Amino acid sequence: MDDEPSAWDLTIVAARLALCVVSLATLGYGYHLLQSQRKESMASGPCDEQPAAAPSDDQQAEQQQQALPLSVASFRLTPFGVLGTRLTAERTMEDPGGLPVGDTAFVDPAGLVYIQDAGPRGAGGAAGAIYQFLGIRADASFPEPVRAEVTEEGRAKLHSYSLPGGDTAHCIHVVGPDLRFQPDGIESPPALYEHAVTCLAAAYSSVLREFAAASSLGALRLLPVSGGIFAGPFQPVIAKLTFDAISAALEKLPQPTAQALASRRLGLCIFLESEYQAFRDAGFQE
Repeated sequence: MDDEPSAWDLTIVAARLALCVVSLATLGYGYHLLQSQRKESMASGPCDEQPAAAPSDDQQAEQQQQALPLSVASFRLTPFGVLGTRLTAERTMEDPGGLPVGDTAFVDPAGLVYIQDAGPRGAGGAAGAIYQFLGIRADASFPEPVRAEVTEEGRAKLHSYSLPGGDTAHCIHVVGPDLRFQPDGIESPPALYEHAVTCLAAAYSSVLREFAAASSLGALRLLPVSGGIFAGPFQPVIAKLTFDAISAALEKLPQPTAQALASRRLGLCIFLESEYQAFRDAGFQE
């Protein structure tokens, strides 16, 4: 019959079907090859084709400095007090550090009763020497910004004082805890030590926040807060207590504050030569 396909027609149809199969197979292989190339490109990354330029020495130093965490190692142990003087083992006074002027701030271990009531003229010891240097030794009261901020233990306030001759002194007044008195409800030695660390850490944190906020100041002369007679039963371990308290304070600093301190010169000043080695043994670095 005329409607039935001839053998030739069937051959043509079979050839066309074979050609379609070959074309589909070719497309499938091409798609698979393209996907493989894309995966290899993603795995290697764009920098493999065009490597970035190596950072300069200055850039590497800056990156390393930014990567270094702020720690107690950032505080350099210095063999003199905040006013630059040192009492030697022979009980003679030396002046190896010079006065804290210019862009240097220093810490005053103030007593709360003097900040709020008695004023500078009633203070003695290290604080009295500091007030003599600041020119406020005979004043009946502290500057109002200091009195308004330092209202309890652990609080600190930076205040700048004009000195004779045109210099400026930047003093951070801080009231540390009086460790001579045992807190209620705490009796075991380990718990008492941890309580002392916590209280001291609050004072150090206040000092560091005040200093960090003053962007024009480049150096800080810190001292062992609550040292001397205020250390009470902790006097034999004041070096380790200071180390642990500063560590605790640094751990809780906000990141912006820590970054502001990372590029500053931080020092822990030891006035008595006889105590210097104990602070080295506690972990402070020169």
